[in-house]
Amino acid sequence: MAFVLEALASPSVHRALLSVRAGRLHKRVRGSRPGRRPKRLRDFNVGAHAILRDYFCVDGAPTVYSEDAFEERFRLPRSVCSCLF
Repeated sequence: MAFVLEALASPSVHRALLSVRAGRLHKRVRGSRPGRRPKRLRDFNVGAHAILRDYFCVDGAPTVYSEDAFEERFRLPRSVCSCLF
């Protein structure tokens, strides 16, 4: 009981209770709001294809990055992932 009374005595809790009683509590605005710029259209499929092209020699083009670069970035050998494609 003492904990509740002590919490009610704190200034921030007291102000919050007063604002609720006075009807000044506003709901937080979330999501899109008027005047904001629209969402950017991103083509994730093109990015995924670029990663496959650069690391796994898709479309007959040579790989851009070596096997060491692949292992450094993804922390696993390329042979583990190459069986998936």
